[in-house]
Amino acid sequence: MKKLLSIFMISVAVSGCSGKDEIVSQNQALLKWDMSEQDELMAYAKIQMKSYQEEGFVEITNGETISLVGSDPIRVWVSKNVAENYKNLRSDYTFPIGSTVIRVLYDEESNVKKITASIKAAQDQNPDASDWVFAVADDRGVISMNDNGEWQFGPIASCNVCHVTRLSTDGLFGLIDN
Repeated sequence: MKKLLSIFMISVAVSGCSGKDEIVSQNQALLKWDMSEQDELMAYAKIQMKSYQEEGFVEITNGETISLVGSDPIRVWVSKNVAENYKNLRSDYTFPIGSTVIRVLYDEESNVKKITASIKAAQDQNPDASDWVFAVADDRGVISMNDNGEWQFGPIASCNVCHVTRLSTDGLFGLIDN
């Protein structure tokens, strides 16, 4: 049975994330639905990937940043509440559930090529990569499918391969190779 999700808020933050079907909006209005944790995470990723330029995020790049993965120019937005910790990654900090890093990759004509997200999920969602789940979307923020018809969301193997090497900084790279 397919479940419907209707969200009328632009920017949200996860509350509880593990075992609770609720999200609290910026203005504290509670939105509830009956979904599996995987569906909930995917819905959260979709919202974040379409609203990263809104109030709940901070851009931490200067427009001339090059991706550590490949050579594409990127811009990076991070959840406002953890932006300073992302800028200064350290081994003694664990990002809270719901923390989100959005990377927008551009082509040589400055058009959006794709959007990726790293979202800190509840414990055991992706233990190999410090419980970060990943999403890959097109230029409009619509999550993509791979060649096998699977959503590019969750513990994506091609993302895990690199993020498992960064467990000393809670699975993240930051903007420079720390």
